[in-house]
Amino acid sequence: MQVITNKELNSTLLEFLEGLDYFYPATKPLYQLLYDKGFRSIEVNDLQRFTIVSETELRFKPAKNNHYRTFLIEEFPADFIAAIKNNSPKYLSISCNTMRYTFKNLYKYRKVFSGNKEISLHLFRYNFCRKLLDSGESREQIGARLGEIDLSNLDSYLFGDIYRL
Repeated sequence: MQVITNKELNSTLLEFLEGLDYFYPATKPLYQLLYDKGFRSIEVNDLQRFTIVSETELRFKPAKNNHYRTFLIEEFPADFIAAIKNNSPKYLSISCNTMRYTFKNLYKYRKVFSGNKEISLHLFRYNFCRKLLDSGESREQIGARLGEIDLSNLDSYLFGDIYRL
C-alpha cells in the first residue's frame, strides 16, 4: 500500500469532479457538496436533515448525533434549496449507492483505506478537514465546522494515514 499525501488527495478528488462533467454530470452537485462542505454521503441524500430558518440561513443536523451546523443559503445551489422548500426527501433523486458506484468506477484509486477500513466516499470528508487544517484552522474550529461533539473523532480525519492499493 502507498500513502496518499494531502496534496495528492485533493488533486485526485478535483480530477474526479472534473471527470463527472463528461461521465455522470447529474451527480456532480452532490459530490461538490461533499467536497465543499465535508458532508457525509448519507447526509446530502437526506434533505430532512436541512431546515431553512430564515431567508438567509440554513440549519443542518449531522449524522451521529453531532451538533447542528449553520450555513448561508447562498452557499448552496438554488435547486438544492428548492428541494428543501418542496419537502423533497432526496436531492436529485440520486441514492448513496449510486454515488458509491459512480465513485468506485471513476475514482483513480479503486480502494482507499484509513487504518484498516475502506473509506471510499468518506475521502471527501477527510479532504475537507485536511484542507481546513492546512489553511490554518485549529482542531476546535474544524470540529465546530463539522458539528463534531467529540474532537477525538477528528484525529483520523486530520492525522491518520490514507493508503491506496
